[in-house]
Amino acid sequence: MLKDLKPAEVQTELANDPELVLIDVREKWEYEIVHLPQARLMPLSSFTQNLHELDKAKKYLFMCHHGSRSMQVCVYLLQLGFQNVYNANGGIHAYAAEIDKSLRTY
Repeated sequence: MLKDLKPAEVQTELANDPELVLIDVREKWEYEIVHLPQARLMPLSSFTQNLHELDKAKKYLFMCHHGSRSMQVCVYLLQLGFQNVYNANGGIHAYAAEIDKSLRTY
């Protein structure tokens, strides 16, 4: 089942779950503009080539600009048998608007 997290829930999960792996699926140029410090970059354009780096036993939170690309990744991973995948609803844009206004937007 896909778990869609609102920005406040993203903040809570990141603060309280040290096992949660945050993966940013935007492109490198977007990531360079703004990203959360703990985010690992895995661009959607090359995601399947790096899929072997993911462990089905781990818990992942996926983020993009507005939440669409990360949602695609979550659906794809669920089809491959991943169980613990979360989507950051609204992406980094919503997170910046609602949680951390110091983050750049674009």
